[in-house]
Amino acid sequence: MSKVSDVLIRAFTFVSPPETEVASSTCNESKQNQTFNIKYALLDAFILAMSTFFSTLLAIGTTKITQDPVQALLTAGIAAGAVFFETLAAKRGLKKGNQTSG
Repeated sequence: MSKVSDVLIRAFTFVSPPETEVASSTCNESKQNQTFNIKYALLDAFILAMSTFFSTLLAIGTTKITQDPVQALLTAGIAAGAVFFETLAAKRGLKKGNQTSG
């Protein structure tokens, strides 16, 4: 049992960043104190893009909006690309996420 738990711990440690890097990349700190890690930003953007890709395919298949698989894949690809670049823009600070006007 310890071999399985060791493998799982190593796998999750490889995928998830150390706690200090997570805190510094997600907190709203000033630009001088905040470090940007492109590796984790790309990983986050890729995960959200793939989630969007498959969610879009699922929605198109469920609602039968189109029967053409190429058109469905193209639509899902465009949606995934948009989410990928939006996530990168938000991580880089180029776009502010969910601000309320007031």
